[in-house]
Amino acid sequence: MVQNTFGQAPQKFSSEQVKQDLKYLFSTLEESHYNLYVHTPKEKFDKEYHRIYNSIKDSVNILQVYKLFQPFVALSKIGHCWCDNSLVGDVYGAYIGSGGTVFPINITVNDNKMIVSDDYSNSKRIQIGDEIVSINGKSAKSILDNIYSFLSGENDCWINTRIDLFTFPRLNWVMNAPCDSYSIQIKNQKNELINLNLPAISAGKFEEIQSNKKQIFNPGRKFKFIDDIAYIQPGQFSNADGDNNSSNVKTFEKGEFLAYIDSAFREIQKAGSKNLIIDLRDNPGGSSTFSDEMVAFIADKPFKFCSRFSVKTSKITKEYWKQVNDTSLNYLKTKILNTPEGETFDVAIPEHDFRKDSLKFRGKVYVLINRYSYSQTADVATQVQDYKFGLLIGEKTAQIPTNYGSTHQFVLPNTKMAVEYPKAFIVRPNGNTKFEGVTPDIILKDNISSENDEILDYTLNLIKKDNKKYKQMKSTM
Repeated sequence: MVQNTFGQAPQKFSSEQVKQDLKYLFSTLEESHYNLYVHTPKEKFDKEYHRIYNSIKDSVNILQVYKLFQPFVALSKIGHCWCDNSLVGDVYGAYIGSGGTVFPINITVNDNKMIVSDDYSNSKRIQIGDEIVSINGKSAKSILDNIYSFLSGENDCWINTRIDLFTFPRLNWVMNAPCDSYSIQIKNQKNELINLNLPAISAGKFEEIQSNKKQIFNPGRKFKFIDDIAYIQPGQFSNADGDNNSSNVKTFEKGEFLAYIDSAFREIQKAGSKNLIIDLRDNPGGSSTFSDEMVAFIADKPFKFCSRFSVKTSKITKEYWKQVNDTSLNYLKTKILNTPEGETFDVAIPEHDFRKDSLKFRGKVYVLINRYSYSQTADVATQVQDYKFGLLIGEKTAQIPTNYGSTHQFVLPNTKMAVEYPKAFIVRPNGNTKFEGVTPDIILKDNISSENDEILDYTLNLIKKDNKKYKQMKSTM
């Protein structure tokens, strides 16, 4: 959520403007979304549409619009279909400026339980890792069920990561009326139930704390050596010099990324490293046109990022592709522009060749993933696993590699709220059509109450043990 000018009065929209936007939202989703009704029947969408439409009687601000539209879009149960909440910052900024407050505890969800990840109440009776059982008389299950119907995602695991990204205090402010204090029940790690009444925390203070915290997504690029082990954190698979808007063609200009990845593998070749760690954790994703260039350095055979890539055309999708000038995408651009709107077609995805020059990495590859390995990043993990290019270590991804994705945006005419939609159906390289995350070869979890990096530490120790075994074996030959 983007925070705007403190105290600024949020803009109001008339009931007629909001109804017009709702109509445009529904019709454009039907026209542009690859398969809006794959998980939810049209009858349920129609019923909810009419309920929302008839409920709009007065002028509302953008937060109220978001609360009406986002659950409607979330009916699709697709993670790549959602309303952008950045404009809600106007209302949130005004709320902060007026001295507003938020819930004093942040949580993460593990095993369907609300687990304390940050405590801003300074209560000595709450520890990181404790479980919240209820808030103001509402059970944790009912709270989570409401969230799961509000946020977009194919499954609870996916939505749990969205809760982490949104943060629970902000999400609670969006979904519920604020309170001066909260009655909560905690189950501590001794299985003792504790009842507490906690005052709310200043929203301004909460945002100040958040601004100094490490962010979940890390789109930045990093390359280094850990002893003689090469370590690459490729960052987001898009142009670091762009604005990350999926409707802006500059986002997908590859020059900056190609220079970075080529330089990294030159350093690896120069150092003669035999082990490579590619860290895909906390990576928001991007485009296969970027990630394939990296995978080519570790591949030993031609590869694809999927076994099937089917696209639906629409007016909105065509408007975007008219701007695309990347000649490597001419085959897709031509097909999209020449296919009648509303029709789907399968794209003949060409195999990407592997590197055969001296920069090709010929050692062992270890790829780290976690629940925040999003979008195209999860697809890279499936390439590594399905083609056996390396060993996957870490957490199962929330993002599912067989998915409805390859997104674009459209903007609602009156409120200017952006809506993300998937134009394609994508099946992972091995042809598995199940909607489930990528399960690593070695499953590990980071401990939220520890500053240690358990996944990286395990991988480094694994490499050292393997190297020691190799040296011992070699000495006996």
